[in-house]
Amino acid sequence: MYECPEKSSFCLNVVLKDSNGAPLTPIDEVKWWVGKPREDDPIIEKTEVESPEADMDIVVPKEANICTSGRDEERFVIVMVRSGVHTVYKQFDYSVINYSLVPYEE
Repeated sequence: MYECPEKSSFCLNVVLKDSNGAPLTPIDEVKWWVGKPREDDPIIEKTEVESPEADMDIVVPKEANICTSGRDEERFVIVMVRSGVHTVYKQFDYSVINYSLVPYEE
């Protein structure tokens, strides 16, 4: 599981391959969003990738990584890929490290 410091953006590298391990083609649609476990509303709404490629980066903005509970929080990124008649969803879990819990020297 990836750990992200609070209020930081990060880059998620997504590599799409077919069942033979070759770069996926065609790629008709890629969407992604960010959520919290056990919550219905996403933190970052569904975002469509404009020109999807078989190897691409998705930048999760810092606005997705603000702790609201006073402790570290779990997040996930869902990536949806549509190619022809096939649609696949993949979940990537990560933790947001709350700055208020980091011990600082006085």
